[in-house]
Amino acid sequence: MGLSFRMKCFVKNLFVVQYNKSLYNFFYRTESVVEKLLANWLSLCMYRYLREAAGSSLYTLYQAIKVQVDKGPVDCFTCEARYSLSEDRLLRTEKQLEYSVLVLIHKQ
Repeated sequence: MGLSFRMKCFVKNLFVVQYNKSLYNFFYRTESVVEKLLANWLSLCMYRYLREAAGSSLYTLYQAIKVQVDKGPVDCFTCEARYSLSEDRLLRTEKQLEYSVLVLIHKQ
């Protein structure tokens, strides 16, 4: 029996156990050893594909999202942004932003 077959059995057993609880939280947090094994197994299996085929596309997507987030205001202390993909990092203030000019004088 190969490792892929064993991983398939582990995931099947995990699914049966999790189905009795709640499918909503399935793989929400990796708490069990099987979930951690599966995450590492998938990353190992996808490494060559990501490196050779999908890596450049994913990097381009990351850069495009970063540009869109940086278009709006970003809080420098909390790193919350007006345009964010994450609900946790969303800048919710509706008041007008006030900009100040800072002049630095360097004396030698």
